[in-house]
Amino acid sequence: MKRLIPFCYLLAIGSSLPIQETCQYSSPNVTITWEFNAASSSIYFSLNAQRAQDDYWTGIFFQKVILDAEQRVDFVSGTSPSLQSTSIISEFTKRIDDFEEGAFDADGCLTISFPGTVLPISSTGNLIVPETLSQYRICNIESSCQSATASKASGEKEQILDIVKRDNSAKGPVCNWMDGSNTVHWEAVPNGIKFNIQADVKKGKYWTAIAVGESMGNLKMAVAFTDGNKVKQVGGYTSSGWQPPAKAKDLKVTLNKKGVKAIDSKLSYEFIMPADVFKAVDSDGCLTLQFGINAGQYAGNFQIHKHEATPTPMQVCNIQKCSADDAASPAETVEEGSGAVEEGSGELPPQPASTTASMPASPPSSQAPQNPGNIGVTERRDDPLNVTMTSATIAAISASNEPNHDPVVASSAANPNVASSVSASAAPEALLTSPAEVKATTEKPAEVVVTTEQNSGAVSPSSSGGELGPLDESKTSGSGSSTRITVHPCKQGQTDLRVCHGYFADYLGKVEQWAQRHGETVGAQLWKACSLLAGVQHVPTMCCTEFHSTCREFIQDE
Repeated sequence: MKRLIPFCYLLAIGSSLPIQETCQYSSPNVTITWEFNAASSSIYFSLNAQRAQDDYWTGIFFQKVILDAEQRVDFVSGTSPSLQSTSIISEFTKRIDDFEEGAFDADGCLTISFPGTVLPISSTGNLIVPETLSQYRICNIESSCQSATASKASGEKEQILDIVKRDNSAKGPVCNWMDGSNTVHWEAVPNGIKFNIQADVKKGKYWTAIAVGESMGNLKMAVAFTDGNKVKQVGGYTSSGWQPPAKAKDLKVTLNKKGVKAIDSKLSYEFIMPADVFKAVDSDGCLTLQFGINAGQYAGNFQIHKHEATPTPMQVCNIQKCSADDAASPAETVEEGSGAVEEGSGELPPQPASTTASMPASPPSSQAPQNPGNIGVTERRDDPLNVTMTSATIAAISASNEPNHDPVVASSAANPNVASSVSASAAPEALLTSPAEVKATTEKPAEVVVTTEQNSGAVSPSSSGGELGPLDESKTSGSGSSTRITVHPCKQGQTDLRVCHGYFADYLGKVEQWAQRHGETVGAQLWKACSLLAGVQHVPTMCCTEFHSTCREFIQDE
């Protein structure tokens, strides 16, 4: 039996250590990051540990000297650990008010201790705490480590405001959503809203969620648990303060068992969410739906693991007007096609949508923990202090979930959290491959000449409603032999629309997914993506800084 204690804290007594105002620890075997979230007044910890054997443990201890270890073991709130074939990934959170008295010293600093690796469990089932632990003394965590999580409280709301309301009295309400080959239709029924989902079949245990709410920190959701081409269970869940979703007894989600169909590689099913969930609308009768199709894995007893893909939000107005006829006739979709084409066909990667398309509501938790973009480091020491302390023995706890032997590979370019930590004036060099390096199977276009309106200064969203136009493919071809894209330079002091950064991050993530499916590299496809982006109305001007940063290897200014 595999045993682990992913996170624990023990009553301890602290003493003076040098201040380390950093938000990450990394070693060849373990990576730990921590962030402060002002909205919930909590510290979020994330751990990624490489597995060394079947029976092992690792953890984090709060404060410095461990006392009464056998008698005092507490667990903090967190997700069920995600066991992969080579690692364990887990996250947890602890409110500032919930720390033991004396956990913070006179300077307001918190000391954490950890083994820095995974350790074996003895044959008797006990955990032997080593005499030497790595230590950090974290000070000013509320100010120095809040960047990534602070954006969840303020940035999420700001991004949601950028989503154009998807309702027009002349066309009727929008009653469907599409992401590649995955589609969701909904209609009003007497007891609520019925959702019909058609999704790709994925091997293994995955969960799909449709949620109501603007923030990842406060959602009401219906979750469907699938195993291959079977729907195992559906249920109502809520999330609060970015805690793991919790089962909601008062949110009854009803599955239509007769409506479950599996045809080839598609799984179709439908469920009803109660009408009360959809009463929280704004003054315009609008609310935000969030979609996560095959968003993450789950373990035995339907324990939800962290999402692998960030749920996508869409603001919907007058949802009660949706009928069966509306759902049967797809309206304007939020996400454009998946970009899947035959190998070597020379077709372009996914086309960028207009900015009326939905974007991630919040920076996701990364697949592999990483340091926030600006951590306010005032002093850095690469290695934490190793402190010798009294060893202790702890009884191990059996883990209920078996490891998944198909590891989830984190995709950095598809991770908006990674993109948000990169300066808008310096795109990652790894993505910028010269057109000469494109594979022979990839056809190069001729010179791309894009005529753009000259910037007259900083552009405000109100100047054009904050919308970017659809793709005009006629602007992505020409008669020359060069692959340079000709555009106007950015005006000095250019201010991009707020929507631009998320728009680019979302689209480039799709380009990477397309490249992976077709055995290509992102670098080989980036010039194509830039050509398409150059043809999207207003992108080279209203998103001039982001566009030039991303595509600077392939453009020349007029």
